[in-house]
Amino acid sequence: MNGSSLIRASWKGDMSPKQKAARMEEWGQLPLRELSDLERWLKAKSDQFTIVSDIRDAQQTMTIGAIESTNSATQRRNPRPSNISKLSCDYVWNETKTEEIPRVSVSDFLLFHVPVTQDQLWLPGSFQALQPHWDNISRRRLDIDKYFVGLVMATLTEQCVYLEIMLEEYFCNIHPWFSVIIEPGFRKRLSQLHSEPCAETAMLLLALFLATGSNDQNSNDSHRTRVYQIGKYLFSFLQLQRQPSLEMVQSGLLLVLYELRASRLNEASVSVGNCARLGYTLRLNVDHIQQDEESFPWVESEERRRVWCGLYMLDRAIYQIATGFPAPHAVEEPDANFRLPIDDVFCYKRKAPVEGNSHPSFSTPLQVPLCYFAREIQTSRILGQVQMLRRSSDADWSYERFTALDRTLMQFMEILFEQTPGSWAVLCGANATCLASAISLHQDRLSRAARGAISSTDLDTSFLAIRAYIKMVGDICSKFDALEPTRKIPCVPLPAVICTGEAVRTIRYLKGSYGLAFQFDEEPFERVLIYARRTWDLVAIVVEGKTFILNGYNVSYRFYVDESTGDLRSDHFGGSISGLIPDDPAPIINGWTGMPDRVRREFPDQGRGDFRIPAIRIRQSQGHTVSAFRYDSHTVVKGKPALPGLPATFGTEEDVTTLVVHLYDQYSKIEADLMYSIFPKYDAIVRSVSVTNKGNSTITIEALSSMSVDLPWEAFDMISLRGDWAREAHRQRRKVDYGIQGFGSTTGFSSHLHNPFVALAHHATTESHGEAWGFSLVYTGSFAANVEKGSQGLTRVSMGFNPNQLSWPLAPGETLTSPECVSIYSKNGLGGMSRSLHRLYRNHLMKSKFATDNRPVLLNSWEGLYFDINEENMYRMAEESAALGVKLFVMDDGWFGDKYPRTSDAAGLGDWIPNPTRFPNGLAPLVDAITSLKVANSSENLRFGIWVEPEMVNPESSLYREHPGWVLHAGSYPRTEQRNQLVLNLALPEVQEFIIDAISNILNSAAISYVKWDHNRAINEMPSPAANHAYMLGMYRVFDTLTSRFPDILWEGCASGGGRFDPGILQYFPQVWTSDDTDAVERIFIQMGTSLVYPASAMGAHVSAVPNHQTGRTVPLTFRAHVAMMGGSFGLELDPLRMRPDEKAAVPGLIALAEKVNPIVLKGDMWRLSLPEESNWPAVLFISEDGGRAVLFFFQLSPNVNHTMPRVRLQGLDPRAIYRVDEQGPYSGDMLMNLGLQYAFSADYGSKVVFLERVDVM
Repeated sequence: MNGSSLIRASWKGDMSPKQKAARMEEWGQLPLRELSDLERWLKAKSDQFTIVSDIRDAQQTMTIGAIESTNSATQRRNPRPSNISKLSCDYVWNETKTEEIPRVSVSDFLLFHVPVTQDQLWLPGSFQALQPHWDNISRRRLDIDKYFVGLVMATLTEQCVYLEIMLEEYFCNIHPWFSVIIEPGFRKRLSQLHSEPCAETAMLLLALFLATGSNDQNSNDSHRTRVYQIGKYLFSFLQLQRQPSLEMVQSGLLLVLYELRASRLNEASVSVGNCARLGYTLRLNVDHIQQDEESFPWVESEERRRVWCGLYMLDRAIYQIATGFPAPHAVEEPDANFRLPIDDVFCYKRKAPVEGNSHPSFSTPLQVPLCYFAREIQTSRILGQVQMLRRSSDADWSYERFTALDRTLMQFMEILFEQTPGSWAVLCGANATCLASAISLHQDRLSRAARGAISSTDLDTSFLAIRAYIKMVGDICSKFDALEPTRKIPCVPLPAVICTGEAVRTIRYLKGSYGLAFQFDEEPFERVLIYARRTWDLVAIVVEGKTFILNGYNVSYRFYVDESTGDLRSDHFGGSISGLIPDDPAPIINGWTGMPDRVRREFPDQGRGDFRIPAIRIRQSQGHTVSAFRYDSHTVVKGKPALPGLPATFGTEEDVTTLVVHLYDQYSKIEADLMYSIFPKYDAIVRSVSVTNKGNSTITIEALSSMSVDLPWEAFDMISLRGDWAREAHRQRRKVDYGIQGFGSTTGFSSHLHNPFVALAHHATTESHGEAWGFSLVYTGSFAANVEKGSQGLTRVSMGFNPNQLSWPLAPGETLTSPECVSIYSKNGLGGMSRSLHRLYRNHLMKSKFATDNRPVLLNSWEGLYFDINEENMYRMAEESAALGVKLFVMDDGWFGDKYPRTSDAAGLGDWIPNPTRFPNGLAPLVDAITSLKVANSSENLRFGIWVEPEMVNPESSLYREHPGWVLHAGSYPRTEQRNQLVLNLALPEVQEFIIDAISNILNSAAISYVKWDHNRAINEMPSPAANHAYMLGMYRVFDTLTSRFPDILWEGCASGGGRFDPGILQYFPQVWTSDDTDAVERIFIQMGTSLVYPASAMGAHVSAVPNHQTGRTVPLTFRAHVAMMGGSFGLELDPLRMRPDEKAAVPGLIALAEKVNPIVLKGDMWRLSLPEESNWPAVLFISEDGGRAVLFFFQLSPNVNHTMPRVRLQGLDPRAIYRVDEQGPYSGDMLMNLGLQYAFSADYGSKVVFLERVDVM
């Protein structure tokens, strides 16, 4: 939208005096109409500026430019010479840089941009309260004004017509009173927003839209709410980054009007306080400036008059809003101190107490004795006085002024804290401002005394006062952090950020000055600032020119277009950063430095000098494989587009934002669209590639990676999951050395051999500490994962199709889309990486309604009876299962086959008809009988499930005899059988329809609640390499159709155990049979290895008979059950009729324990406390979403003779919370994490399940 279009047209509405009066009445909350009163006041201040014309004359001709001043753009950008510090007004942070304290602004401090050297007092930090992308972007600086103007214009595009009316209404009807508040030239700057962008002007435009259109019937409430959210974020940001201006003050007042009309009383009170702080800071700048005409020409009469006029209007506006009464006339006191109306607001007695609707994080409703906003205004005035004292020179510093301010603060805080004792509300407004003022006041005194500028008298008092104030802030931060997520205030207000940041700033200064004498744990403050950052309106993707920045809560991903080549170059993928990225200091040696194989590339193609693994290789129709993709354009999309035919993560516009970068090879006429979707909450960047042939001849895609990223030189380890049948998901960690280190699958499915996952970590990274990068491919077919350390030390990671099974022909007009790859960054070790993946997959990958629903305890017939099943023994087994408390009975393999009965694995696959010999009446009567059984100790009936393997066929089957061409085969080559079966070609539409119809008929024939979908062999003899991906597309269509058609059925995936435990399967099946190895000891390794990528909620884990059928090991029933409870789907895999009496008696109690554990395992965060590869005592902790409950699994694999038992130290708890541990305690969170719990076992295979419950916060 062109900026000038906002004011191009004239408003044609009713301009009659009556209509004007009506419109003015709507602005009754700001009836600043007594211009004669303004005139009296201006004359009283005539000693400070010269009135160039009578105010009545000004009234006749008043426009936005009626009060002249210096060039507004120059004034706004540089209101004072840069070498003068006294006009600076960045709240309590804005210090003149000295040897003791480097100058640091709010955002600088919270982002930790302060250079850290050995001789400086500042310590490095990693947390960030605000977004990192505002200040600088790589070597290309982000223009903040351009960014915000673009954001506001994009937000208001659909309201263009209304904006025309809004502005005319504003200028025609309201300007007689507001024109003096707005900086001159607003309308002109508005028309030039695109050519001369200004964030303050964009903010005021947005605020005008909110305030003037609140009652407009055509306005969209949801859109207006979104505009409001952006406005609040922008307003807060401008307060942290820019000098106060009347334009900002006016924006805040308009926000207040909107908040009042929308009954947002909490927000309105904070906004009033912000306006007051801005106004008084601006007033202090004007009143207390050194009068140097050469340095400060703008402070002369007209500018000074304009500012004072604006502040007068501000005071009256706040008074009117705060009290609901007309503002009294200004009076001149006997001592010539001109008293503004706002000076009386805190003492105003006519206003009854107001009870506001408070957020649950407030301990009580906000009851203020005078008015809802009075305390905000008064504390802002106090803060202004503290600022002035801090600005004063050492010679001008006054002990009497310090004492008076200290006394005022103490008295006022006593009143405030009586109203909100000990609650989070203490940091939400006036209380926070008072605390920040008090800390700042005493810290200033200490720093002056430390450098010998003032007397050190009573310094101990200030030292103790600062300790007390900081402890108060820390305690409140800890209490807030302990609140359940639903009870936390949705968006941390700016005063809380200011107060918490000031506390940390002072801690760091005093730590440097006093060392061990001043030690504070910064973690509570850090967590609040992190939460503040997360709750502010996060802008996930920023595009400035041809630089692209993706921001998560703790991650930054940056790349840009090389202007000289059009190539995409990587800048950074890792922890959140801001500021400039310095140029590579490496010297150019014989012209080699700029070669393509020595730079970090985002989408490396082949054939032009990059000799590392390419992300794409295309065989052109001429036979060569050279390509040259260059930047063409880009698109930013709210939300996330679906990938056609492929499983993919999903989310709302609030959850995820997507950047699509369009590349083009002008020589071959091929397009490549790189899609980057960021889920900020999970620090997850999801990438995929679509290639479209725009040429006239068919090409062949021989290799295509979903993701390729070049990381700078680091000492990396590579972590992956290796295995085989019944030995899945064993961790493998190895050093990344020069050359290619890769793995993959050519089995046609993801396979037991290697999981489609790889992680990089520093050598010192552990479960809980250090950086880790995880890459997980959302795909079930053959794949390739490669890590290559190049000759220059750069490390390239790529993942996608296995090039050995691709060779995809792409005809003109056709598109090939890669599966997507999820990239996760963690600064909290491999455990942090895993938890991010778990949350993402639970909430944004699994489509099933069962993804986070409690799972029924089941019993599967397989290891109990194998193929030897019939109607009679199935009913008896189900009957016994119900008596034990089992909720779901599953009939496994052996129930189907007519002409070729399924009595072994040699026949019947493909003939999905109940075996008439074993089930003469079909399935329905048996299912009805089973689902009529009552579950013991429950009001529920037993449910019924079934096993299928629809992708396979036995040669001994009617299906194969009728359709031999439906199986995958390579011409006349022999059709290799595995497990006596062949693979149906799911790329064929007729095969897809057959499977959909056959399974639908089964599910419609009886009350079936669960399906176990198996896949028991690799895919051999494909007709072409491309057949594997074609198979996957057909398979995904079948899965999508059936799971959508039967959403109330719980689907479980299986492939001889965990052969297809991958993200692609989880899209459709919320749980997967983790392994055919049910030995409990082996399962600890397998399940904890699987949890490196996949949530426990997705794991199927059963208690099987002993001796175990895979290992021959005998393990106690309790140990077996405890291991199985760590999976989301707990069950039994045995014949209950053969159980010993003591085991049978124990099962109901174990089932009850499993059902108690299950909700925490399904939805909670998993902490691997010790690994079986490293310890004889593996341990896992699950913590519920709200942090209120936890369950610890602790195991001993072999006895420890005559030796102290180790303590298990927990993680992830609130250190200041109080917990009960199995009804014992209370114990503090820090004790449980730093000392831990200790349990004794007397023999092999000991286990313990321990419950924790948070009962209080210290």
